Parts: sequence; structure tokens; C-alpha cells
Amino acid sequence: MAQSSISGIRSVYEKQFISNPDRIGNYLIHQIGEQVCEPGYRCSRHVQWCYEISLVVDGVGINSIDGEESEVRAGDLFITPVGVAHQIFATEQLRYLFLGFSIPDATVSEDVRLIDTFYKSPPAHIMKVERDTVELFTQCLNEFYNESVCHSAMIESRVNELVISVMRLYLSQSRKNYRNELQSNNTGISLYAVRLYIDSCIRTIQGVNDVAQRFNYSPSYLSHCFNRQMGMTLQQYICLRRIQESVRMLEDEGLSVAEASQQIHFATPQAYTRAFKRVMGVPPKEYLRRRKPERT
Repeated sequence: MAQSSISGIRSVYEKQFISNPDRIGNYLIHQIGEQVCEPGYRCSRHVQWCYEISLVVDGVGINSIDGEESEVRAGDLFITPVGVAHQIFATEQLRYLFLGFSIPDATVSEDVRLIDTFYKSPPAHIMKVERDTVELFTQCLNEFYNESVCHSAMIESRVNELVISVMRLYLSQSRKNYRNELQSNNTGISLYAVRLYIDSCIRTIQGVNDVAQRFNYSPSYLSHCFNRQMGMTLQQYICLRRIQESVRMLEDEGLSVAEASQQIHFATPQAYTRAFKRVMGVPPKEYLRRRKPERT
């Protein structure tokens, strides 16, 4: 969390690894802690540099994401993704827990890829959680504080449990929220789950039929529901995510255009180049040429 520009914040406990993140299993931990903000305290508006899970323990405040303000109270949990403008304001004394982390290598396993995909673009709503989630967060915090026997192993377990449990809570809630909105013939489809599946398995999905089979729907019916709610066809979304994934392959993995097109299941490099230009505005080689000065 950014430092306060005014007085009114007391760190009950905070451990920061911002310049040198602490490697815990599949995660890099940037910060973890518990803070108490006095009424009227407003943190400096900052661009979020890591995924952050926050849980209000007591009090009332305002959580601002890209200028959109939401009231938060005791028991409210929210996720802040990377790249948004974030600010917290205490309208009453506000006590909250937070964990800031990133995932340096989402290719370790399909599970890790799924987790990374979720936290890159989490649901924006604030979730009211039960006491067991507060206890889970507190146990994770206590491990960092106490450094008892088998400290490293237990921290890895606690962090993993917290990160996955929060994701499961949101996915479970999303299924409930979408049930009435996305139903036809008494059959509900969670388009958030469809998007999450595509995002996490984009290297293995070969087309609309793969997605439809995964969710046990006909390709035409699933495509109709997706297009109605998302404003693009299922095939267009798959193509978009393929191109976005290929950009990472070209930039981070150093793959050639031919190799990237093969990895994401385009029939030919020429077909890939045409799709890349539709999405990115320029062919892949031109895109890399323009990006090169930024990366050096």
C-alpha cells in the first residue's frame, strides 16, 4: 500500500518486499500486513503494481478503483488487479488486512495458469465473507509475523490456501450471479467460467468446438449466448486471446512468428499474420520492430 500523504495511519503489522519480493512457492510476495486508518485518512492514489487481496476487519471506508468508489465495511473482501489507479479512504476508523503478490511463471501448471488468469481480471464486485475467511487471512499473516518451526513450508501452504480460497469464493458467487442472467430453456451458463477456461487454456484450445464440449453445450448455442452478453462471437474472443498470448510468446519467450502461430493453432503463419494485424493494427514483425526501443 502506498504511504500516506497525511497523518492518520497506524501499521499494526506490515512486511514489505516491494523492491525485492519474497519467493513463496509459485508466488512473489510484495507486501502483507494489517493497518488501522483513522477517520479522514486517505492513502496516496497510486497505480497498482501487483495483485492485492484486501479484507476489512472493522470500520467503514471507501475503496476507489480508477475513480469508481465503493463503500467497504467489516467483512468485505475485494481484489485489486495490476494497472488500475487505487486509493482507500477511511470514513470511520478502518482496519483491514492485505496481501500483495504476483505470479512470475504461470506456465508451471494448469492450476497456476488458472490462478494467474483469474487475478489478472478478477470480478470487480466486493464480496461479503464469513468468519472462516477472516481466520484464514489472519493465520497467513501470523505465519509471516511469528516465523515459528517449519516457517517457510507453512507460509507457502497458508498463502496458497488463501489465494485459491478467495478465487473459489468469487467463482462460486459468479455462478450464482450469472444463473438468472444467462439462462435459456432453464439451462444456466456462466460466461465468466467460459472466459476463464479460454484464458487459462488458450494454448491447447483449437476452436469453438473444444469450448462447447468442455461445457456440454452445442457450439451454436454457446456462441449465441456468448455473443449476446459479450458483444463479440466466441470465435472472435478465442482469436483475441490467441493473439494476446502470442504477443507474450514473441516478446517474453523469443519465439519466431512461425513458432508462435503454430503454438496457438493457426493453420499457417500467413493466417496468423492476418489475424494479428486485425487485432493489433500492424503485422507481428512490425509490432516487434516498434516495441524494440521500449524494451531496450
